[in-house]
Amino acid sequence: MTKAKGQLAITCAVLGVLMSIACYGVSTAGRFLVINRPMPSDLIVVLAGDFSDDRAERALALLRQGYGKQLILDAPDEIHYGLSESDAAADYLRRNAPDAGGRVHVCTITRKSYRHEMVELDGCIKRYEPNAASAVLVTSDYLTRRSLDVAQRILPRYRWSVAAVREFTFGPFWWHNRESAKVVFTEWQRFMWWKTIEQWTADKGE
Repeated sequence: MTKAKGQLAITCAVLGVLMSIACYGVSTAGRFLVINRPMPSDLIVVLAGDFSDDRAERALALLRQGYGKQLILDAPDEIHYGLSESDAAADYLRRNAPDAGGRVHVCTITRKSYRHEMVELDGCIKRYEPNAASAVLVTSDYLTRRSLDVAQRILPRYRWSVAAVREFTFGPFWWHNRESAKVVFTEWQRFMWWKTIEQWTADKGE
């Protein structure tokens, strides 16, 4: 084999390895966003944005299974047809968790961003469970990695874990489904913005 052919073979091998790594990265891009490892904690926190009640149902199940002593459901103060989301959330908890007594609470937030939500959530934690040292976040599967990262950065005094509510199935060909592809691209954009820019300007909760 001539020197030129040897160099060409090495180049092709390197390109093959790089392409394999790239293909693997693309195929697992959706699954990377999902973390589902709830741990027994002082609190269970349902992040805002639960439009189908799936997050609330998962959180109540975790509460009954002993994953938390108290449950806080974040709800925006936005008005829809004369009723705020926080009032609707309180009504939902009254109807669906009569057995929970004083262990379920609604935290009214402005929902500007995850960062602001965590700061407002901290106030509710101090009100309902001031001695809390740990909490489980409950949110949609594709939001779990970013949510957990934001919580750990903004409120490091708590030990955080996260429970995923299934909304999408991110298989190796997630881009074949329009909705899955849109979710993966959008969430990766937001996650990278958080990791490279926003987290460095974020103030930690006092």
